[in-house]
Amino acid sequence: MCKLLGIKCHILDRTAIENYFTQRAIDLALGREKFVAFPGYGLGTGQRWSKNWNWRIARSLQKSEVEATDLGQFLASA
Repeated sequence: MCKLLGIKCHILDRTAIENYFTQRAIDLALGREKFVAFPGYGLGTGQRWSKNWNWRIARSLQKSEVEATDLGQFLASA
């Protein structure tokens, strides 16, 4: 449907945006608490943060942390 409508679409390799967050960005956005970056798809071992805080973490990401991933490549192609 996206292709038919001319909307660029990409299914992320890591499924959810949270899986692209680095520990550095999490620490910067939420402080050095008990929150840990997910080590891989579905492998989160630490305390989960509220999804309402995702924007804070995303804002703290550096371009270099994302650009080598499929998400970064998709965003660069837009």
